[in-house]
Amino acid sequence: MADKKTITIYDQNIITYKKMVDKLPDIKPLNAFIDALQAGAYVLDWGSGPGYLAAEMRARGLRPLCVDASSKMVEAARNDYQLEAKQAEFSHLNENQIYDGIWANFSLLHVERAAFFSHISAAATALVPSGIFYVSVKLGKGQERDELGRFYSYFGQDELEEMLGQSGFEIIDIFTGKSKGLAGKLEKWIGILAKVPVQFAPK
Repeated sequence: MADKKTITIYDQNIITYKKMVDKLPDIKPLNAFIDALQAGAYVLDWGSGPGYLAAEMRARGLRPLCVDASSKMVEAARNDYQLEAKQAEFSHLNENQIYDGIWANFSLLHVERAAFFSHISAAATALVPSGIFYVSVKLGKGQERDELGRFYSYFGQDELEEMLGQSGFEIIDIFTGKSKGLAGKLEKWIGILAKVPVQFAPK
Protein backbone atom coordinates (compact mmCIF):
# COMPACT_ATOMS: atom_id res chain seq x y z
CA MET A 1 0.00 0.00 0.00
CA ALA A 2 1.47 3.34 -1.06
CA ASP A 3 2.02 5.98 1.60
CA LYS A 4 -0.65 8.54 0.81
CA LYS A 5 1.06 11.37 2.69
CA THR A 6 4.19 10.91 0.59
CA ILE A 7 2.17 10.95 -2.64
CA THR A 8 0.33 14.10 -1.55
CA ILE A 9 3.63 15.86 -0.85
CA TYR A 10 4.88 15.05 -4.35
CA ASP A 11 1.60 16.22 -5.86
CA GLN A 12 1.82 19.51 -3.96
CA ASN A 13 5.47 20.12 -4.84
CA ILE A 14 5.47 19.10 -8.51
CA ILE A 15 6.69 22.49 -9.79
CA THR A 16 9.55 22.66 -7.29
CA TYR A 17 10.48 19.05 -8.01
CA LYS A 18 10.63 19.62 -11.78
CA LYS A 19 12.89 22.64 -11.31
CA MET A 20 15.16 20.59 -9.05
CA VAL A 21 15.63 17.65 -11.42
CA ASP A 22 16.24 19.97 -14.37
CA LYS A 23 19.46 21.02 -12.63
CA LEU A 24 20.72 17.52 -11.90
CA PRO A 25 24.00 16.49 -13.58
CA ASP A 26 24.32 13.54 -15.92
CA ILE A 27 23.72 10.30 -14.07
CA LYS A 28 26.36 7.60 -14.58
CA PRO A 29 23.98 4.78 -13.54
CA LEU A 30 21.52 5.87 -16.25
CA ASN A 31 24.23 5.65 -18.88
CA ALA A 32 25.20 2.18 -17.64
CA PHE A 33 21.55 1.06 -17.66
CA ILE A 34 20.99 2.26 -21.22
CA ASP A 35 24.29 0.81 -22.45
CA ALA A 36 23.36 -2.61 -21.02
CA LEU A 37 20.23 -2.77 -23.19
CA GLN A 38 19.68 -3.12 -26.91
CA ALA A 39 18.00 -0.49 -29.05
CA GLY A 40 14.24 -0.85 -28.88
CA ALA A 41 14.28 -2.48 -25.45
CA TYR A 42 11.00 -2.13 -23.53
CA VAL A 43 11.72 -0.66 -20.11
CA LEU A 44 9.73 0.25 -17.03
CA ASP A 45 10.62 3.52 -15.31
CA TRP A 46 9.26 2.39 -11.96
CA GLY A 47 8.53 5.48 -9.92
CA SER A 48 9.31 7.71 -12.87
CA GLY A 49 8.57 11.10 -11.37
CA PRO A 50 7.97 13.69 -14.12
CA GLY A 51 9.66 11.51 -16.73
CA TYR A 52 12.88 13.42 -17.34
CA LEU A 53 15.03 10.27 -17.24
CA ALA A 54 12.57 8.24 -19.30
CA ALA A 55 12.77 10.99 -21.93
CA GLU A 56 16.54 10.46 -22.07
CA MET A 57 16.01 6.70 -22.39
CA ARG A 58 13.67 7.28 -25.33
CA ALA A 59 16.13 9.71 -26.96
CA ARG A 60 18.73 6.96 -26.83
CA GLY A 61 16.60 4.29 -28.44
CA LEU A 62 14.68 2.60 -25.62
CA ARG A 63 10.88 2.28 -25.29
CA PRO A 64 10.04 3.47 -21.77
CA LEU A 65 6.80 3.13 -19.83
CA CYS A 66 6.50 5.55 -16.93
CA VAL A 67 4.67 4.41 -13.81
CA ASP A 68 4.23 6.57 -10.72
CA ALA A 69 1.81 6.71 -7.80
CA SER A 70 1.55 10.51 -8.06
CA SER A 71 -1.07 11.72 -10.52
CA LYS A 72 0.80 15.00 -10.96
CA MET A 73 4.01 13.19 -11.87
CA VAL A 74 2.17 11.07 -14.43
CA GLU A 75 0.54 14.18 -15.85
CA ALA A 76 3.96 15.85 -16.19
CA ALA A 77 5.45 12.83 -17.97
CA ARG A 78 2.61 12.89 -20.47
CA ASN A 79 2.38 16.64 -21.02
CA ASP A 80 6.02 17.71 -20.74
CA TYR A 81 7.62 14.79 -22.57
CA GLN A 82 4.73 13.05 -24.39
CA LEU A 83 5.67 9.78 -22.70
CA GLU A 84 3.47 6.74 -22.16
CA ALA A 85 2.66 6.98 -18.46
CA LYS A 86 0.19 5.54 -16.02
CA GLN A 87 -0.62 5.95 -12.35
CA ALA A 88 -0.09 2.85 -10.22
CA GLU A 89 1.37 1.79 -6.88
CA PHE A 90 4.55 -0.28 -6.70
CA SER A 91 2.57 -3.24 -5.39
CA HIS A 92 0.60 -3.40 -8.66
CA LEU A 93 3.56 -4.83 -10.60
CA ASN A 94 2.51 -8.41 -11.39
CA GLU A 95 3.67 -9.00 -14.96
CA ASN A 96 5.65 -12.06 -16.00
CA GLN A 97 8.70 -11.61 -18.26
CA ILE A 98 7.45 -8.43 -19.94
CA TYR A 99 10.25 -5.89 -19.58
CA ASP A 100 13.79 -5.89 -20.93
CA GLY A 101 14.77 -3.45 -18.20
CA ILE A 102 13.37 -1.92 -15.01
CA TRP A 103 14.68 1.39 -13.66
CA ALA A 104 13.83 2.07 -10.00
CA ASN A 105 15.75 5.26 -9.26
CA PHE A 106 15.16 6.51 -5.69
CA SER A 107 11.60 5.22 -5.80
CA LEU A 108 11.37 1.92 -3.89
CA LEU A 109 12.86 3.68 -0.86
CA HIS A 110 9.31 4.90 -0.22
CA VAL A 111 8.21 1.26 0.37
CA GLU A 112 8.10 -0.09 3.93
CA ARG A 113 11.12 -2.22 4.76
CA ALA A 114 8.93 -5.28 5.39
CA ALA A 115 7.59 -5.11 1.82
CA PHE A 116 10.82 -4.17 0.05
CA PHE A 117 11.98 -7.72 -0.74
CA SER A 118 8.63 -8.63 -2.32
CA HIS A 119 8.99 -5.67 -4.67
CA ILE A 120 12.50 -6.75 -5.69
CA SER A 121 11.15 -10.24 -6.37
CA ALA A 122 8.28 -8.80 -8.43
CA ALA A 123 10.82 -6.95 -10.56
CA ALA A 124 12.76 -10.18 -11.17
CA THR A 125 9.57 -11.90 -12.29
CA ALA A 126 8.56 -9.02 -14.57
CA LEU A 127 11.92 -9.04 -16.40
CA VAL A 128 12.77 -11.28 -19.32
CA PRO A 129 15.80 -13.58 -19.01
CA SER A 130 18.93 -11.39 -19.23
CA GLY A 131 16.76 -8.42 -18.20
CA ILE A 132 18.48 -5.44 -16.55
CA PHE A 133 17.44 -3.96 -13.21
CA TYR A 134 18.65 -0.80 -11.52
CA VAL A 135 17.64 0.16 -7.99
CA SER A 136 18.91 3.01 -5.85
CA VAL A 137 18.20 3.87 -2.21
CA LYS A 138 19.55 6.13 0.50
CA LEU A 139 22.07 4.49 2.79
CA GLY A 140 21.13 4.02 6.42
CA LYS A 141 19.05 1.97 8.83
CA GLY A 142 15.39 1.75 9.72
CA GLN A 143 12.58 3.86 8.36
CA GLU A 144 11.30 7.37 9.08
CA ARG A 145 9.75 10.49 7.60
CA ASP A 146 11.92 13.31 6.33
CA GLU A 147 11.54 17.04 7.02
CA LEU A 148 8.76 17.27 4.42
CA GLY A 149 6.87 14.30 5.83
CA ARG A 150 7.77 11.79 3.12
CA PHE A 151 8.19 8.16 4.21
CA TYR A 152 11.60 6.55 3.67
CA SER A 153 13.14 3.14 4.24
CA TYR A 154 16.93 3.04 4.49
CA PHE A 155 19.24 0.16 3.63
CA GLY A 156 22.88 -0.83 3.84
CA GLN A 157 24.86 -2.10 0.87
CA ASP A 158 25.16 -5.64 2.24
CA GLU A 159 21.44 -6.12 2.82
CA LEU A 160 20.55 -4.65 -0.58
CA GLU A 161 23.01 -7.00 -2.29
CA GLU A 162 21.61 -9.92 -0.30
CA MET A 163 18.02 -9.20 -1.33
CA LEU A 164 19.01 -8.91 -4.97
CA GLY A 165 20.86 -12.20 -4.78
CA GLN A 166 17.94 -13.96 -3.08
CA SER A 167 15.67 -12.73 -5.90
CA GLY A 168 17.94 -14.27 -8.51
CA PHE A 169 19.83 -11.21 -9.68
CA GLU A 170 23.49 -11.10 -10.63
CA ILE A 171 25.15 -7.79 -9.76
CA ILE A 172 26.82 -5.98 -12.65
CA ASP A 173 27.94 -2.72 -11.07
CA ILE A 174 27.60 -0.62 -7.93
CA PHE A 175 27.40 3.16 -7.73
CA THR A 176 27.61 5.39 -4.67
CA GLY A 177 27.42 9.11 -4.05
CA LYS A 178 25.96 12.01 -2.12
CA SER A 179 23.18 14.30 -3.31
CA LYS A 180 20.48 16.68 -2.17
CA GLY A 181 16.84 15.90 -2.79
CA LEU A 182 13.65 17.89 -2.43
CA ALA A 183 14.23 18.39 1.30
CA GLY A 184 17.65 19.92 0.64
CA LYS A 185 19.59 17.52 2.87
CA LEU A 186 22.86 16.01 1.61
CA GLU A 187 22.58 12.22 1.92
CA LYS A 188 24.63 9.19 0.92
CA TRP A 189 23.08 6.78 -1.56
CA ILE A 190 23.80 3.52 -3.35
CA GLY A 191 22.63 2.26 -6.71
CA ILE A 192 23.03 -1.30 -7.98
CA LEU A 193 22.82 -2.44 -11.60
CA ALA A 194 21.89 -6.11 -11.83
CA LYS A 195 20.86 -8.73 -14.35
CA VAL A 196 18.47 -11.66 -14.46
CA PRO A 197 20.46 -14.76 -15.49
CA VAL A 198 19.35 -16.46 -18.68
CA GLN A 199 18.61 -19.66 -16.76
CA PHE A 200 16.56 -17.86 -14.08
CA ALA A 201 12.97 -19.10 -13.93
CA PRO A 202 10.64 -16.90 -11.83
CA LYS A 203 8.27 -18.68 -9.49
